[in-house]
Amino acid sequence: MLPYNTRTQAIAALACLLAVACASLAIRGCTTEKTSTRAPAEELPDRIVSLKPVVTNLCGDVSESRYIRIGISVVFNTKDTAELAKQAEPAIKEALLRYIGNYSYSKATAPTALNHIKTELKQHIAKQLGYDQGNQIDSILITEYIVE
Repeated sequence: MLPYNTRTQAIAALACLLAVACASLAIRGCTTEKTSTRAPAEELPDRIVSLKPVVTNLCGDVSESRYIRIGISVVFNTKDTAELAKQAEPAIKEALLRYIGNYSYSKATAPTALNHIKTELKQHIAKQLGYDQGNQIDSILITEYIVE
């Protein structure tokens, strides 16, 4: 155990370090300008197209029957884009089935699987809907993911 004087000095040094760290964060927070091109948060529900979960076989070894059940929601950049996409919901579902149907069990259970699915599915859906770039889609939300 440290002597009283050394212990007091160590506590004072930690308190000083904590105060400097807090001040540094406060200064950064005050001077950082946050500019966003996204729509306001209250419009978020209007920009989401949710699909019912789909179940499909995983490709791979024929002797093993493996399945995946996945549900997604697509967040579009504007309310108008989402409204158009709701009319094309079968095309979004087809893009999901085509993409996920090529997954193997090992790929679907990999630690990075969800991140890969989100990134690649965004591109596949944009292509299926005729968008030349994926910038009309803000993100893909995976609402259900079961691999058997």
